[in-house]
Amino acid sequence: MALQSGGRILIGGQGSSNFGVVRLNADGTLDTGFGNAGRAVFDIASSYDEGQGLVMQADGKILLTGSSYNLDLS
Repeated sequence: MALQSGGRILIGGQGSSNFGVVRLNADGTLDTGFGNAGRAVFDIASSYDEGQGLVMQADGKILLTGSSYNLDLS
């Protein structure tokens, strides 16, 4: 989690097999002006992506860290 100017809140995490970030307004509502309706989701590999961290840089850029791998169950 990280705070942006104006009290906006960034929360990183993961879903079924992807990871990403959502941004909330200071009042806790989804900031629909960010990403795709308030969410930015990344599909790095075709099998499993795991979000592990989120950092705000001084220049305003958002860095997400994580890992990605493909499972071969054949």
